[in-house]
Amino acid sequence: MDRRRWRLPTVRVIGAMLDRNGLRPGRYLVPRTTPWSWPRRPGCWKIPAAEIKMKGRLQPGKMFLVDTVEGRIVTDREIKNRLSFRKPYAQWLKENQISLDQLPEPVRVHASDHQTILSRQRAFGYTDEDLKMVLEPMAGKGEEPVGSMGTRYPPGLSLGSSTSRSSTTSSSCFAQVTNPPIDSIREELVMSLISYIGSEGNILEETPLNCHTLKLQHPILTNRDLEKLRRVSRGDMLATTLPTLFPRRTATCGLKFALDELCRRASLSVEVGI
Repeated sequence: MDRRRWRLPTVRVIGAMLDRNGLRPGRYLVPRTTPWSWPRRPGCWKIPAAEIKMKGRLQPGKMFLVDTVEGRIVTDREIKNRLSFRKPYAQWLKENQISLDQLPEPVRVHASDHQTILSRQRAFGYTDEDLKMVLEPMAGKGEEPVGSMGTRYPPGLSLGSSTSRSSTTSSSCFAQVTNPPIDSIREELVMSLISYIGSEGNILEETPLNCHTLKLQHPILTNRDLEKLRRVSRGDMLATTLPTLFPRRTATCGLKFALDELCRRASLSVEVGI
């Protein structure tokens, strides 16, 4: 094989960034005479301090970029300033994005029914562990719950089984592990409860239409908030309610019919623009 035919492509920029709080930050140094370097571990390259022009580390929420053509390190501030002022993003958001508070008040709101809460918890598969370990700390003390992730149910558990099971859309099968709560102080820079509803559009095209979303400050919705969302009618954002109920006596046949009907109605709603 003729190695002269194989040439690496010219690299203009080399970049890196950290996710979350950066528990393993990358360290870099710029010698005065040789090109910059990024050692995998501190101290692996023996360079006298007098020959080091600059050194640093990749910080959480910040980017590191090297322009090989200009021969310099582009700072995080320069990168973000260049990108943030490229288009009038703030004006686009002001004109196209809406929040839950801007939606009209619903005419009717379903009131809480404490008499049937136990039966509804059973229907949706809530367990004592869910109530004590997850819901109680969140509702009573405003704390992040410490629970186990994973599945406790055997594979192939049928719909009519006597074993209680949460009615989630999917379930991951792996060993239960306890995750520590998110550190809201040290991870504030990279964590947020804000959610957005709406079409994301083409991320390669920067247009005002990509900002046409509904902003939610947190994922917890009250009955009043849910009624607002059910009646959204702003631009291309139109809401519709699709039934998912089926007679219990029909068992699995009724479930299959209900799922097929749900898919049919959802596809029809998309086609007519609802």
